[in-house]
Amino acid sequence: MKILKLVLVFLFGFMTIITYAQEERHHGCHHHNKAGVKRKALTSIEKVLLNESIARSDTFDILSYLINIDVTNYAAQQIVAATTVRFRALMPGQTSIRFDLYQLQIDSVLYLGEALDYSYANNILQLNFNSTLATSDTASVTVYYQGHPYQDPTWGGFYFESNYIYSLGIGLSTIPPNFGKVWYPCFDSFVERATYEYHVKSAGTYRAHCQGTFLGETALAGDTVIRSFAFNQPIPTHCSAIAVADYV
Repeated sequence: MKILKLVLVFLFGFMTIITYAQEERHHGCHHHNKAGVKRKALTSIEKVLLNESIARSDTFDILSYLINIDVTNYAAQQIVAATTVRFRALMPGQTSIRFDLYQLQIDSVLYLGEALDYSYANNILQLNFNSTLATSDTASVTVYYQGHPYQDPTWGGFYFESNYIYSLGIGLSTIPPNFGKVWYPCFDSFVERATYEYHVKSAGTYRAHCQGTFLGETALAGDTVIRSFAFNQPIPTHCSAIAVADYV
């Protein structure tokens, strides 16, 4: 009998929690609707950017990102990085590819071991190939870049904050909202998915923890290390993230 009572008390408590959570969730939406909070209409420029970002996935298939990122300069909140993007053309006649990259400095771009011609304007990095890409082949480019990563005024971006270094993949007040582009060149949309490999250089007591399988830690001079991870499940850019801190 005591066991039955205990089970009934547990079930009642569990159902109370579920009901409360549902009411809170409903109240949240209801509250915003009653308060007259409305989603801001997209401008014509924002619509073009959003549609263009999605349409790029019809032209190229992004296969993987290999991100080497140095976050040792915590005081200046600067990153130095090199990202290798591997991709395949889905349509014939492609002589260039366009990546999203938000307000960072490009140092160079390499393709087949040689410098590649590029242009960088309005947060779009366009790489121009010397020949047409074949749809049956895979190709890769490596972009070297640095700078202070952007943060959305409301929420999202790449942070150096309270002795933590981390990324949040959605900018709540930015259109398009995907925020892979604030720390690596990418097709920054909900449509495109790729695998990831991370190599994160940090110093002091900071140690990186990333998604996927831990590949190991390489000790460099002094207290500097590189920690590596591989994530072999294809995911969209906004789900890719790193975190670096004095973790225990």
